[in-house]
Amino acid sequence: LRGVGPTTALYTPEGDLRSTEVGKISEERTHTLHGRPTTGATTHIAVMGETAAAVAADASADQVQVITTDYEFSDGLERAVAKWGFEGYDYHNLAIVGPQSGGKSTLLNLLFGTSFQEMDAAKGRSQTTKGLWVCRAPDTNILVMDVEGTDSKERAQDINFERKSALFSLVFSEVLLVNMWTTDIGRYTASNYALLKIIFDINLQLFQTKDSPKTLLYFVLRDHTDDTPLATHQESLMKDMRDIWEAMENKPAQFADSQIGDVFDFRFISLAHKKLQPDKFVADVGVLQGHLVDPHNAQYAFQPAYHRRIPADGFPQYARGIWETIMSIKDLDLPSQMQMLAMCRCEDIARDVVASFEQAVRGSALARVKGEGNVVVDDFAGVAQTLIDAALAAFDGPTARYDKLVVAAQREKLLGERLCGSVLQPLFRRQIDNISLRVLAAFKSAVVRKLGTYGEGLAAHNFADIVREETGHASADVTATSLGPNVLATDAPTSVSATGL
Repeated sequence: LRGVGPTTALYTPEGDLRSTEVGKISEERTHTLHGRPTTGATTHIAVMGETAAAVAADASADQVQVITTDYEFSDGLERAVAKWGFEGYDYHNLAIVGPQSGGKSTLLNLLFGTSFQEMDAAKGRSQTTKGLWVCRAPDTNILVMDVEGTDSKERAQDINFERKSALFSLVFSEVLLVNMWTTDIGRYTASNYALLKIIFDINLQLFQTKDSPKTLLYFVLRDHTDDTPLATHQESLMKDMRDIWEAMENKPAQFADSQIGDVFDFRFISLAHKKLQPDKFVADVGVLQGHLVDPHNAQYAFQPAYHRRIPADGFPQYARGIWETIMSIKDLDLPSQMQMLAMCRCEDIARDVVASFEQAVRGSALARVKGEGNVVVDDFAGVAQTLIDAALAAFDGPTARYDKLVVAAQREKLLGERLCGSVLQPLFRRQIDNISLRVLAAFKSAVVRKLGTYGEGLAAHNFADIVREETGHASADVTATSLGPNVLATDAPTSVSATGL
């Protein structure tokens, strides 16, 4: 599908309008649709008319219903993300919103080779996608979400779901496809302007700093004809978007003078009529596909400025937290959700680190202090420091991608309260007890020996001097042997000397 298509126009992240001419397609030209060669209009219609399962028969990703029709968040996302093999930041999120029966699922299947359920036109227009469904696009690192359509008769008495699901899609996505009939441009309700205003308004509460990532709103205009150029539609839509933004009265203080381009970037593309112009439709879809799946394409959509910077292993928890916040009908705070995610992940990782640390301590020389004979470990600090360094390294690796302030606070808690406080401190107290018994015995022996030396000529001041001298020796012995030579070696926060032991 790549390399052919109509004229497309878009706004660059800098706000400049540009257009790119691409070649036209003829009925005789041979195309490839997800590995299937097709030639001519008749074949195109046959291919596009197949069921979604047949189009994506080789799809390797399973679908997961993330949000049910009853507003419930699914437990299957975490298992699915692990199965799909995403790691670190090496993945992207895309969702599509728009009216019911607008061809959203069909478009996703053509773009990505997914197998979302499509409407059977022979049975009439009705709700097909129910809730929110996610899958990994085959042979890509893109997480694609198909969203229940808006303005459906099935949801006539429940418009809250489309508001909540649209907001979730906006927070979820780096790229949000806004699927819209060209004939609906300029219509307030049919174009979902009311919905966009609501999610723009609430979404603004998610961006507490000017440094938060933008979202690319990619408008896909369906059934476009040559009567009105794409550039004209684009200018009309951009004016409408700016008007919606200016009409928002409750912007946070830091966004009081902001423009819509400070939060969103915009692109626009038109698709020909799928039934009346099938070859041109396929060509148009090919252009859009190149923008979404080809990193080498000059107009590749998934730019670093849009990435949410959520590690893949924490993304299911992040998504759940966002949905729970949306459902709670309270002020939405994206940074706090990221901090909550970091706290959850740090707790999970710290729990594993503590378990390994306890096992390592039991197998070390430190465990000897609990044995018989009042054993004193000569280099308690050195042994303890080695174990602590290993434990902190095991914590630092998997937490490196999360909120730095939260990680630092959780690291300090891990070191002070759990590693040193819960595990090492009981051993240290036993070490001190053993040292006390040893020093007390040595003190008593030394005092008795010196008293015997003076015999009957011992004066009161000589006794006091003996006690003072031996007390000093005993204190020096405690300081030197309690932890070992490393006790005063460093003031670093990760050292044993800085933990209060």
